[in-house]
Order: sequence, then C-alpha cells, then structure tokens
Amino acid sequence: MDVPTIIFQGKYDKKIEKRNIQFIYDGIQSKTKEMVIMKKSGHMMLLDWEINIIKQRTQIFLKGLEIFK
Repeated sequence: MDVPTIIFQGKYDKKIEKRNIQFIYDGIQSKTKEMVIMKKSGHMMLLDWEINIIKQRTQIFLKGLEIFK
C-alpha cells in the first residue's frame, strides 16, 4: 500500500524510544514519506513549543502530494 506519510517525534520524548521512530519509518512502504524530529518538543508536541512548525511542515508535505496539484 502506498500511502503518503509524515511522522513526527519530539527530541525530548520520554514515552516513545527514539529508535522506534526509525523502525516505524523504515516499515512504511510509501514512496512519499518524511520523518521529522522536533528539536524542542517532548511527547505532547501539539501542546508544546513547536506547534506552528508542525503545522507548517504538514502543510508543505500535503501541498507536495500529487492529489493536491
């Protein structure tokens, strides 16, 4: 299945091990995938310092998809 995917992890996340994001990323079969490490965030990224960066990165990712062109 080829489903465009973007995944985020906070650098200071203490609930999810850092190696897990790479494991998940490597398991995604999509040709269109992106992994983003948020440099100032923990586990609750959407309530943390970098919410605007997450919004911007997500918008850029979605705009790059063929279905939106």
